[in-house]
Amino acid sequence: MTSPQPLLDWLLREPNSEQRPTIEPATPPVRDALPRGSLDADPAQLPVPQPTRVLVVDDDAGVRRLAELSLQEAGFTVTTATNGEEALAALTEARPDAVLLDLEMPVMDGREFLARLRELDPELPVVIMTGHRALEARMELPAQDAIQKPFDPWLLAGRVARAVAASRAR
Repeated sequence: MTSPQPLLDWLLREPNSEQRPTIEPATPPVRDALPRGSLDADPAQLPVPQPTRVLVVDDDAGVRRLAELSLQEAGFTVTTATNGEEALAALTEARPDAVLLDLEMPVMDGREFLARLRELDPELPVVIMTGHRALEARMELPAQDAIQKPFDPWLLAGRVARAVAASRAR
Protein backbone atom coordinates (compact mmCIF):
# COMPACT_ATOMS: atom_id res chain seq x y z
CA MET A 1 0.00 0.00 0.00
CA THR A 2 1.24 3.48 -0.84
CA SER A 3 2.20 5.73 2.04
CA PRO A 4 -0.26 8.57 2.65
CA GLN A 5 2.63 10.88 3.56
CA PRO A 6 2.65 12.91 0.28
CA LEU A 7 -1.05 13.67 0.69
CA LEU A 8 -0.64 14.51 4.38
CA ASP A 9 2.29 16.80 3.60
CA TRP A 10 0.21 18.59 0.97
CA LEU A 11 -2.76 18.97 3.33
CA LEU A 12 -0.48 20.51 5.97
CA ARG A 13 1.39 22.79 3.51
CA GLU A 14 1.55 26.54 3.71
CA PRO A 15 -1.70 28.05 2.37
CA ASN A 16 0.10 29.86 -0.49
CA SER A 17 1.74 26.70 -1.81
CA GLU A 18 0.18 25.35 -4.99
CA GLN A 19 2.33 22.24 -5.22
CA ARG A 20 0.17 19.11 -5.54
CA PRO A 21 1.37 15.74 -4.26
CA THR A 22 2.20 12.82 -6.49
CA ILE A 23 0.17 9.93 -5.17
CA GLU A 24 0.37 6.43 -6.53
CA PRO A 25 -2.89 4.67 -5.59
CA ALA A 26 -2.76 1.22 -4.08
CA THR A 27 -5.57 0.24 -6.44
CA PRO A 28 -6.65 1.69 -9.79
CA PRO A 29 -8.75 4.84 -9.54
CA VAL A 30 -12.44 4.11 -9.21
CA ARG A 31 -13.28 5.81 -12.51
CA ASP A 32 -11.01 3.39 -14.42
CA ALA A 33 -12.29 0.25 -12.76
CA LEU A 34 -14.80 -2.50 -13.42
CA PRO A 35 -17.93 -2.26 -15.57
CA ARG A 36 -21.20 -1.10 -14.03
CA GLY A 37 -23.18 -3.63 -12.06
CA SER A 38 -20.20 -5.22 -10.31
CA LEU A 39 -21.60 -4.53 -6.86
CA ASP A 40 -20.16 -7.67 -5.33
CA ALA A 41 -16.62 -6.66 -6.34
CA ASP A 42 -14.07 -4.95 -4.13
CA PRO A 43 -15.62 -1.52 -3.39
CA ALA A 44 -12.41 0.27 -4.32
CA GLN A 45 -12.76 -1.17 -7.84
CA LEU A 46 -16.24 0.18 -8.59
CA PRO A 47 -16.80 2.84 -11.26
CA VAL A 48 -18.22 6.20 -10.29
CA PRO A 49 -21.65 6.74 -11.85
CA GLN A 50 -21.48 10.10 -13.64
CA PRO A 51 -22.26 12.80 -12.71
CA THR A 52 -22.13 12.18 -8.99
CA ARG A 53 -22.35 14.81 -6.25
CA VAL A 54 -21.38 13.93 -2.68
CA LEU A 55 -21.99 15.96 0.47
CA VAL A 56 -19.21 15.34 3.03
CA VAL A 57 -20.23 16.22 6.60
CA ASP A 58 -17.50 16.17 9.29
CA ASP A 59 -16.38 18.68 11.92
CA ASP A 60 -12.72 17.60 11.64
CA ALA A 61 -11.13 19.78 8.93
CA GLY A 62 -8.38 17.24 8.18
CA VAL A 63 -10.76 14.32 7.76
CA ARG A 64 -13.15 16.47 5.73
CA ARG A 65 -10.33 17.61 3.42
CA LEU A 66 -8.93 14.09 3.00
CA ALA A 67 -12.40 12.76 2.13
CA GLU A 68 -12.95 15.66 -0.27
CA LEU A 69 -9.63 15.10 -2.09
CA SER A 70 -10.11 11.32 -2.20
CA LEU A 71 -13.58 11.63 -3.70
CA GLN A 72 -12.55 14.33 -6.18
CA GLU A 73 -9.62 12.18 -7.32
CA ALA A 74 -12.09 9.35 -7.93
CA GLY A 75 -14.29 11.58 -10.10
CA PHE A 76 -16.93 12.84 -7.65
CA THR A 77 -18.09 16.45 -7.29
CA VAL A 78 -17.86 17.30 -3.58
CA THR A 79 -19.57 19.80 -1.29
CA THR A 80 -18.57 19.96 2.39
CA ALA A 81 -20.26 20.91 5.65
CA THR A 82 -18.90 21.07 9.21
CA ASN A 83 -22.08 20.01 11.02
CA GLY A 84 -25.66 18.88 10.52
CA GLU A 85 -27.10 22.39 10.27
CA GLU A 86 -24.70 23.35 7.47
CA ALA A 87 -25.47 20.05 5.77
CA LEU A 88 -29.24 20.71 5.85
CA ALA A 89 -28.60 24.13 4.31
CA ALA A 90 -26.44 22.53 1.60
CA LEU A 91 -29.26 20.08 0.82
CA THR A 92 -31.59 22.97 0.00
CA GLU A 93 -29.08 24.42 -2.48
CA ALA A 94 -28.46 21.22 -4.48
CA ARG A 95 -29.46 17.61 -3.84
CA PRO A 96 -26.39 15.38 -3.65
CA ASP A 97 -26.33 11.81 -4.96
CA ALA A 98 -24.87 10.61 -1.65
CA VAL A 99 -23.90 11.83 1.81
CA LEU A 100 -20.70 10.90 3.64
CA LEU A 101 -21.51 11.53 7.29
CA ASP A 102 -19.59 11.69 10.55
CA LEU A 103 -21.65 10.86 13.63
CA GLU A 104 -19.91 12.89 16.35
CA MET A 105 -20.19 16.62 15.60
CA PRO A 106 -21.15 19.78 17.51
CA VAL A 107 -24.29 21.86 16.83
CA MET A 108 -26.23 19.00 15.18
CA ASP A 109 -24.66 15.56 15.33
CA GLY A 110 -24.81 12.93 12.61
CA ARG A 111 -27.65 10.96 14.18
CA GLU A 112 -29.96 13.97 14.37
CA PHE A 113 -28.99 15.05 10.84
CA LEU A 114 -29.67 11.54 9.54
CA ALA A 115 -33.12 11.49 11.17
CA ARG A 116 -33.98 14.82 9.52
CA LEU A 117 -32.52 13.71 6.22
CA ARG A 118 -34.69 10.56 6.23
CA GLU A 119 -37.78 12.78 6.69
CA LEU A 120 -36.78 14.84 3.64
CA ASP A 121 -35.38 12.08 1.44
CA PRO A 122 -35.68 8.47 2.64
CA GLU A 123 -33.83 7.11 -0.40
CA LEU A 124 -30.69 9.27 -0.43
CA PRO A 125 -27.63 7.00 0.06
CA VAL A 126 -25.65 7.67 3.23
CA VAL A 127 -22.21 6.28 4.11
CA ILE A 128 -21.27 6.81 7.75
CA MET A 129 -17.69 7.66 8.78
CA THR A 130 -17.01 6.82 12.38
CA GLY A 131 -14.12 6.44 14.76
CA HIS A 132 -16.14 3.68 16.39
CA ARG A 133 -17.08 0.30 15.05
CA ALA A 134 -18.36 0.86 11.53
CA LEU A 135 -20.43 -2.31 11.32
CA GLU A 136 -22.32 -1.51 14.52
CA ALA A 137 -23.01 2.03 13.30
CA ARG A 138 -24.34 0.73 10.00
CA MET A 139 -26.63 -1.78 11.68
CA GLU A 140 -28.13 0.67 14.18
CA LEU A 141 -28.71 3.56 11.74
CA PRO A 142 -30.53 3.80 8.39
CA ALA A 143 -27.41 4.01 6.20
CA GLN A 144 -26.20 2.09 3.14
CA ASP A 145 -22.66 1.57 4.42
CA ALA A 146 -20.13 2.63 7.03
CA ILE A 147 -16.39 3.04 7.13
CA GLN A 148 -14.17 3.27 10.18
CA LYS A 149 -11.72 6.13 10.68
CA PRO A 150 -8.92 6.28 9.88
CA PHE A 151 -9.93 5.10 6.41
CA ASP A 152 -8.16 4.16 3.21
CA PRO A 153 -8.97 6.95 0.70
CA TRP A 154 -9.52 4.51 -2.18
CA LEU A 155 -11.77 2.29 -0.09
CA LEU A 156 -13.78 5.35 0.94
CA ALA A 157 -14.37 6.31 -2.70
CA GLY A 158 -15.36 2.73 -3.49
CA ARG A 159 -17.89 2.59 -0.67
CA VAL A 160 -19.51 5.82 -1.84
CA ALA A 161 -19.54 4.60 -5.48
CA ARG A 162 -21.17 1.33 -4.39
CA ALA A 163 -23.88 3.17 -2.41
CA VAL A 164 -24.67 5.48 -5.35
CA ALA A 165 -24.71 2.62 -7.87
CA ALA A 166 -27.04 0.56 -5.68
CA SER A 167 -29.36 3.54 -5.23
CA ARG A 168 -29.50 4.22 -8.96
CA ALA A 169 -30.16 0.55 -9.70
CA ARG A 170 -33.41 0.66 -7.64
